[in-house]
Amino acid sequence: MMKLHIAAAVVVAGLSTGSAWAAPTYVLSGGPAAGDLTGWVTYTPDPSNPPTINVNVYIGPLNMNVKDVATNIVTPQTVWCTDIFDDFQSGGQYTLSSSSLGTRLGPTKLGQINALLANALLSPEYGADTAAGGAAIQAAIWEIENETVNFGYNVNTPALQVHDLSSDAGTFATDVAEFLLNVSGTNGTDGLWQPDGTQTVMEYVPTDPLNNQSFGFLQLDGGGRSIPTPEPASLVLLGGGLAGLAVVRRKKTRPAA
Repeated sequence: MMKLHIAAAVVVAGLSTGSAWAAPTYVLSGGPAAGDLTGWVTYTPDPSNPPTINVNVYIGPLNMNVKDVATNIVTPQTVWCTDIFDDFQSGGQYTLSSSSLGTRLGPTKLGQINALLANALLSPEYGADTAAGGAAIQAAIWEIENETVNFGYNVNTPALQVHDLSSDAGTFATDVAEFLLNVSGTNGTDGLWQPDGTQTVMEYVPTDPLNNQSFGFLQLDGGGRSIPTPEPASLVLLGGGLAGLAVVRRKKTRPAA
């Protein structure tokens, strides 16, 4: 659930002779892809400590301009939100990490997100309905991250529930269920979609984690980032990642009873 607010990581810290090597810094700016969904997301920030929170959110990919601070080179990229608990501030500084998401989730869930991003963009569901399909990718990512189990995912049950979508609700629900089944199967290991070892889920990690969301994408073999293109046949090039959006701060409303 990306909070709506608008606001940007492989970097291995190393030491050069005599001085510390500084990790590259990036600045992210951008907004939601046109036509994606807005709906209510119910989640429990800390399952051991209620209450559950209802939040009105944007659900779908974000089109970002990623600026390398050192070179001023700007690269367009599509990302998805990995942190549903913070606001996205356009212009925030980020570093790139291949390990932070895996550290939080563990190898099974990280592999599922890898498989999701590598395959969902080419799926008939995504191609037939970009808005519902893109939103389904985001919801599937949130579901994988927030449930304690590694399979049997269902966005209609805690800890994460998505509901009251403004449009394409039926297509969205079907897509997200199929995406989750394809990456986890029935027991967490036999999903139709398997991780691709030549591709790595990367995450833009904010330098100020209290004020910016984290965003993920699939880095293609050889280190190149996936870049969004308008042609349907090129959807595989879209950077997978998660989006937490801008411009509208997601409103926290009544705690669920």
